[in-house]
Amino acid sequence: MTLNAGAVTKLDAVLDANQRPTYSAAEKRLYISQYEAKKVSVVDADPASETYGTELHEIEGVDTNATLVDDERGLLFSANLKQMNVTVYDTETFEEVLTLPTSGQALNLAIDPGTGDLWVSNWGGGGWSDENPPKVDVFELEEVTAKHYPDGASLYIPKTWTEGEPLVITGENYLTLEDNGSQAFPEDYVRTGSVAAVKLGKGTQNLEPADPWTEEEITAAGYQVPGTTSDIWDIIAGDADGNVLASLEFPSAETATNGAAVAGDTLSLYLLTGSLFPGGLDQGRGGVAATITVVEAGSSVTPPDPTDPTDPTDPTDPTDPTDPTDPEGSASIDVLVEIPNTGALTLSVADGVADLGVAELNSTATAYEAAGELPIVTVTDTRATELGWGLVGKVSDFASGEEKIPGESLGWKPKVLTTGECQDVQKGADKASGLDESSALATSSAGASRGTATVSADLELSAPTTTVPGKYAAVLTLTLS
Repeated sequence: MTLNAGAVTKLDAVLDANQRPTYSAAEKRLYISQYEAKKVSVVDADPASETYGTELHEIEGVDTNATLVDDERGLLFSANLKQMNVTVYDTETFEEVLTLPTSGQALNLAIDPGTGDLWVSNWGGGGWSDENPPKVDVFELEEVTAKHYPDGASLYIPKTWTEGEPLVITGENYLTLEDNGSQAFPEDYVRTGSVAAVKLGKGTQNLEPADPWTEEEITAAGYQVPGTTSDIWDIIAGDADGNVLASLEFPSAETATNGAAVAGDTLSLYLLTGSLFPGGLDQGRGGVAATITVVEAGSSVTPPDPTDPTDPTDPTDPTDPTDPTDPEGSASIDVLVEIPNTGALTLSVADGVADLGVAELNSTATAYEAAGELPIVTVTDTRATELGWGLVGKVSDFASGEEKIPGESLGWKPKVLTTGECQDVQKGADKASGLDESSALATSSAGASRGTATVSADLELSAPTTTVPGKYAAVLTLTLS
């Protein structure tokens, strides 16, 4: 140490014990695993930087045993021992972009310089034994889309799909609604993994599987049957902790009835939650989860951009398509068209009054009860984007002069009356009371919302026996978004 003591520099960053650093020469940063603190610290190691030696960022909540930096791809890997996985982060934003489940407790990491594959050494799942021997996992890395939802759920979806091969999707925190104590949640409710209907969009249509889920299969799996099932490519679900590991069959000529996907195609992947989980207690998520390019088998690169002026048969050949040596001659003409956004999402109500009639004392003499029906509500979605929609209601207090009946005394049982041919519309949860809080009347999933639907609800009022006699009125506000 005395020979190179002058080259040793102590950095100012104060970190936790059991430090295991990895240095990025390209970024001049240290990525330091701290297993006991369950975090990775990013420290500036550039002597010319004003923040030299200080901690720039912390990645928390990981059982990190070691880290590895791939400067070429801008990725940081953390081998997480007890979590039995490897998490992958963008070194610019520090956002998690992928979770790789491992066959044991992840120890150390390496990148194959020839293939770019990630190698992970693992301790046996329950310790080193004959039953749990150490293993090495090899992951072929590919670019992924990280889909982060507002409720904290995340999915990681490859940006390319190889012809004939399955598409593997991973994710975390993919959970149903959290019980907020309202009456919409049954006593035996346990929060668990979300259930998603998978739909594949190609051009203007959704691909339909040759072997679709039947209503009997959906019911047998413990799910409720949505309005439309013919274009559900598959159904995937998170486990009890919200972790997702799913494999989708490739839409080939044998597996898709209305058009196979081929190299060069772009597919829109929809993962629609909210309509399959019983009782409407799943977190609603819609829209396009990822856009995926289909590539030929044996190819890991994105097909040439059709706007690239180079010859698509030889991307290194800058042959001019109007080469005068061509005896026939040729020319290129750009054809442009703009499709106007003329669609709309509209709401109308058949009658502006819901009359509950005269309340009667119930058989136990504990409340005045009245019932009626919500006027028919029509929702029309003509948007080409099919983003999905939600219709919620909220009631004010009932008033008669200065006297009031709390709005929470009103409940409803939503019902879907009619839907468009390709619409997937689900009724909201039944509520015996509590309509003073926003409550779902109906929802339509992204990718299956275009068309006209009519909905209604049976209304039930239970007023205290101390209510002063009179004619009471309240305002029920419906909001469509």
